[in-house]
This record gives sequence, C-alpha cells and structure tokens, in this order.
Amino acid sequence: MFVGDAWYVSAWADEIGDAPVARRLLNQPVVLYRDSDGKAAALYDSCCHRGAPLSFGTVVPKASSAAIMGSYSTRRASASISLARR
Repeated sequence: MFVGDAWYVSAWADEIGDAPVARRLLNQPVVLYRDSDGKAAALYDSCCHRGAPLSFGTVVPKASSAAIMGSYSTRRASASISLARR
C-alpha cells in the first residue's frame, strides 16, 4: 500500500536522457523523458488509442517542448513534472 498524496523518487536526474525511460510508480506504469528544454516529464506509460507502452516510442521535438511518439502511431503525448537534482 502506498500513500497517494506524497513525493516519491522516480529516477535520478542523470537517468533521464534522450530516450524514454519506463518505470513503475505506485504500481502504475510511467514513462519519463526530457523535453527540448531539458525539463523532465512523466506520463502514464500507455497510448490512449492503442494501449501500447509509450516507452517503446521516441521523444520528438515540437514547437514549445517535446512529445513522445509511439513507433506504431502518428499521435503524440506530452506532460511535465518537477525534478529534484541530487
């Protein structure tokens, strides 16, 4: 059992690079990545259209930040999170 309204470490800052990183947080699949500005982002690791893991996709730049695009789709997903440096 996990406390839902709390901070949990998902990765060290240097673990999140150009490629999506799959993790399991609070028993939920999550994908971590960096946008074009180097800011960390996290999404639920599942394409809402196909159900495939977004972590299998690639990070692609877009006008204001970046998005993850699955290798199986032309749709993109994006989000942002806070990041604590070690």
